[in-house]
Amino acid sequence: MATKDENDYLAVVGIDFGTTFSGFAFAFQKSSGIADGDIQMCNSWRTNHGMHTLKTPTCILLNPNKSFNSFGYVAQERFAKLEEQHQNQYYYFERFKMTLHQKHSKDINLGIQLTAKNNKKMDAVEIFAHAIRYLKDEAMVFMNTRSGFNIEPHKIRLVLSIPGIWHPAAKRFMREAAYKADLVNPENPTQLIIALEAEAAALYCRKCHQRDMQNLEGNALISDVYAKCGSSYMIVDSGGGTVDVAVNAVVADDCMLEIHPPTGGDWGGTNVEKEFENLLVGIFGDEFIQSFKDQHPTDWLDLMIDFEVKKRADQIQKGEFTRIRLPRNFFLYDNKYNNVSDNGDHAMADKIAKIYDEKEVKLLKDYLCLSTEMVKKLFQPSIVEIVEHMQELLKKESVKQITTIFLVGGYSDCSILQQAINYKFGGKYHVLIPREADLAVVKGTVMFGQKPDSIRR
Repeated sequence: MATKDENDYLAVVGIDFGTTFSGFAFAFQKSSGIADGDIQMCNSWRTNHGMHTLKTPTCILLNPNKSFNSFGYVAQERFAKLEEQHQNQYYYFERFKMTLHQKHSKDINLGIQLTAKNNKKMDAVEIFAHAIRYLKDEAMVFMNTRSGFNIEPHKIRLVLSIPGIWHPAAKRFMREAAYKADLVNPENPTQLIIALEAEAAALYCRKCHQRDMQNLEGNALISDVYAKCGSSYMIVDSGGGTVDVAVNAVVADDCMLEIHPPTGGDWGGTNVEKEFENLLVGIFGDEFIQSFKDQHPTDWLDLMIDFEVKKRADQIQKGEFTRIRLPRNFFLYDNKYNNVSDNGDHAMADKIAKIYDEKEVKLLKDYLCLSTEMVKKLFQPSIVEIVEHMQELLKKESVKQITTIFLVGGYSDCSILQQAINYKFGGKYHVLIPREADLAVVKGTVMFGQKPDSIRR
């Protein structure tokens, strides 16, 4: 497969370029003599509130001359702090990966453009290249700092993960963006490997121990119990934008063989956020919500981050209200918008009470409280799509022999999705969810880079 001996690469860097969050991991090759090959994650991403995370939001800020400014949390904060007249000069993009998963993906080419927050257009390949270059540069700095070595770029194998359901045109676009980002030299194309997200995650799951899975205990490897040679399994990668489904069989030499083409759709976790925003629009009106987003972008971001965290919380399964904190500026802006001078909080509570019973939605001090049933309604549209797709896929003759279903991706951390899939399929299949479901793809990309022949088609 390679024009260069695998042992010539000292390390592998895996980049998970996600719809909502992105990150990277790396491992030194055992033959390098630098380390033992353990996968290491970057944990230096820092939120606006000082918390450290293993991934950063997929958003980018470019200067007025279209040069790179910042990415992730830093981009969010800098854009929010720009004065309005300056915001119109800068280019800010978020969740732009979904451009490559559109209905007419076959029409994707290097000339397509994206629209920034300032309504100005820019070539998509330039935006993707800036983002990928940033992640690669950060990975190099992090890896060299951790190791104490100064490893030359040509000694690094890079693996970039993409959804398997993308059209070949979108996959070609990502490779060209990687070349434009100077990730690798086009004359040595095998230095860059494009990995399918679900298959990469499957590699990770098979190398996990039972104790690494939710609701399992024990030290046995998953590959020795649930995904051993001769067995078949389905892997459902539920991310922020898309749900990617792969079906593989384990064959000789501990390799994975694709037994059904990748399938899926745009049913990821961002659909739940859209439903939550629709709920807010239903209460406060579309004009008010759009105006608040424009006037108070930082507060809107904080509101949606709080919802993102709360939608994964245990309160939902306990039957308790989910409490989403509304920023103080939300109350003040609502008062100003509606010309309310006194008792603005009461006016807002009355507005909610006119639409919802207090057993469904209510205002309690600074919190918008949603009942368990109301939160489940926000999940329902995407869950219905995922479950129905899985049901149809499992009817196919080539898929009937599977015994295990792996759930991975950030959306798979949500207990409501887990419960729905366990309810439908848990009686017939082993439904396994890694404790680090949102890191399965990025860690799997590193494993694939270490052993590129581990997946066959």
